[in-house]
Amino acid sequence: MEATQLQQLWQQNLRAFIPDQLCLQPEDVPTLVELERVFRRVKAGKAIGADNIPPELCHGQPATLARLTFTQMLKLVAHGQEALLHKGGLLVSAWKRKGAQHDCSSYRSLLISSHVGKTIHRAIREQQSSIYEQFLQRSQIGGRKKVPVGLGVHQVRASLRCAKQQKASSALIFLDLQEAFYRVIRPLAVGGCTQDAVLGQIAQRLRLDADVLHDLHELLQAPSATELAGLPQHLQTALRALHTDTHFWSQTMSELKWAPAQATLSQTSCSGICLRASSRRSKSRCRQLVSWSALRALPPTVSSHRRQRHFRYHI
Repeated sequence: MEATQLQQLWQQNLRAFIPDQLCLQPEDVPTLVELERVFRRVKAGKAIGADNIPPELCHGQPATLARLTFTQMLKLVAHGQEALLHKGGLLVSAWKRKGAQHDCSSYRSLLISSHVGKTIHRAIREQQSSIYEQFLQRSQIGGRKKVPVGLGVHQVRASLRCAKQQKASSALIFLDLQEAFYRVIRPLAVGGCTQDAVLGQIAQRLRLDADVLHDLHELLQAPSATELAGLPQHLQTALRALHTDTHFWSQTMSELKWAPAQATLSQTSCSGICLRASSRRSKSRCRQLVSWSALRALPPTVSSHRRQRHFRYHI
């Protein structure tokens, strides 16, 4: 897609996002202090986006940049208007530091985008975190605030330990979603219409069966995850605008690539889709109390004991 075509499409979608009527309270919009706090969290040393604003400036001058960009955030929250520069970035390949460097599987894709745009997005997402956590099931811990990564391991071990004490059968299901954030159909999370031609292209690219495509079409007719979570209408529009007209370019491409209905989502959006799919399978929520074993550290496994003995033997 040419840059002029993308700009015309962006302008067309901007007119479509303008609401007919709007009634907002001050608490419906992230405050200047919240935006400044998010700017301060920008890490230095990152790659610079197309706007040539370095992350060191965002981290070192958060108050100044918050005042300069507050109107941009306000336009996005209230009217769904966002700069086209904040919707795309430069796509590069980075070596995973493992595997052969001549093997394509040893590399992962990185999108170098504007730090200002990512900061505004983060400020809007943090305002929705409380609604998101109310929407989650108790067993979902991904994307929650102040939840450590190792909590899931403790929960699994406590459940298995309890089952062993009660002499009950137990099982674990490990489901590895390969490239999960890149294979999510965004209207399922944020709403919006999806054309049949685009849906057919997605089904062909993901190699979906006819039954799966039929279920997917039914899911698209149902309310989105943001609507089911009770997100206010202006925030639903803002999230839909964030994921519209997204694109990328590379140093070896002569034209822009447009991602209309399938692109990277945040962990909160992906978790919302997982909850929406799982709630259709199970209508009742199981609740079981598992006693705490008073262990504050993960005990070593059998394989770690063997490695320690092997290490001491060679020393």
